[in-house]
Amino acid sequence: MTKKDLFRVILKLAGLYFIFTVLFNTFPNLIMFINFGDKTILLNILLTIGTVAFFVLLFSFLVFKPDLVINILKLDKNFDDDYIIIKRPSLLNILQVGIIILGLSVIVKQLPMFITKLFFLFKALVVDPGTSINSKMNIDILTDYVSWTTNIISLTICFLMVTNSKAISNYILTRNTSNKIDKNNE
Repeated sequence: MTKKDLFRVILKLAGLYFIFTVLFNTFPNLIMFINFGDKTILLNILLTIGTVAFFVLLFSFLVFKPDLVINILKLDKNFDDDYIIIKRPSLLNILQVGIIILGLSVIVKQLPMFITKLFFLFKALVVDPGTSINSKMNIDILTDYVSWTTNIISLTICFLMVTNSKAISNYILTRNTSNKIDKNNE
């Protein structure tokens, strides 16, 4: 494995982590920004579209064009040796472990919030129906549908990432390999 291969894997994992944190943390905040912003809704929508476009562009460069980022930042220069000797793990195994770590980290971040909301929902609907539902905090927690949706989708996607990490890493590696073959044939 060369240093460039190692930086490719690191950039792809960073891109995947970046898109998931943006998708499940920043994007819901942008939706709230549109809904509850000031009176200039058109400006809020334009700012949100611009922000999302920037995030998608950054993600696509990190995951699908890591060689361009490596060349621009000159990450593979100024090393004594070009090769890294790793006896057992392959590029596929490293990427697979990274996807599992990414999925588990998002699950660890989202699960406590989801369980807390479920607890308040259970308390409001089953344990003490009628009295505690009127409190401001419970109403906010129960009617924050963007947050509920974000938690459920993020936990589902990250569970699928952990259970299907081999297929995802195969897809990323074949996608990267097909891009190199197409570039070399031109």
